[in-house]
Formats: sequence, C-alpha cells, structure tokens
Amino acid sequence: MRFEMSDWVQGKAENGELIQGFIVAIYETEAVLKVHVVQSDNEAVVGKAVMMREQWLKDMPFMETEDAGQIADLIDLALATQDGAWFQELSARLKQGARKDAPSGGQVGHRAVRNRLDLPRYQ
Repeated sequence: MRFEMSDWVQGKAENGELIQGFIVAIYETEAVLKVHVVQSDNEAVVGKAVMMREQWLKDMPFMETEDAGQIADLIDLALATQDGAWFQELSARLKQGARKDAPSGGQVGHRAVRNRLDLPRYQ
C-alpha cells in the first residue's frame, strides 16, 4: 500500500464525486482506505468517512506557507481533527514566526486543495 494513516489524499469516488480528505483507516487485504472527507462536490459527505479504493486516490501536493493566517487556519483544522501533535507543531511554528522579522520565519507545510477547474485553494 502506498498510503499511510493520516495522509492527505484526493480522488474520485465510484459515483464520480470528487473528495479531499485524510486517511483514518487502511484495509490492506482489500486495498481499501477509509477517508475522512473535508471537501467534496457532494456536500452530504463532507465531515464523514467514506470507503475508497486505493487506485481511486492520489496524494495531495505539498506546498510551503509562511502566512500566519494560514497557519491559524491549519491550527483550527488540527483542533477539529483532534490531532494534538500537529496542533503543537503548528502552534510552535506560529510563535516562532511571530518572534522573527524575516519573511522566511515560521514556515510550515500544508496541502493545497484543487477544485475541478484545477485552481489552488489553500487549507
């Protein structure tokens, strides 16, 4: 299996809906993953876990961010997903960035979300 727990993924479900989210369970024998959906063109599945075949999914691209507002948004996401380690990491980077005057201070990685038009939206 090419994915691990908590990886951010995007893909197209069997019925054609686009989903973006993170992996919450892996069933290797069936090559199936349970994905907690944070964005979809089907609003009914947002916030729910859906089963997806491995071949339907791909990794979300990794991008760097320096913006304190984006880091704060990621902190909110870490709280919503109850990811304590990520929350601590983001909080430390936000504090570190606040202490530095240089624009390169406090960089933190995040995943860019792309819509059907392939335009980036940052999470």
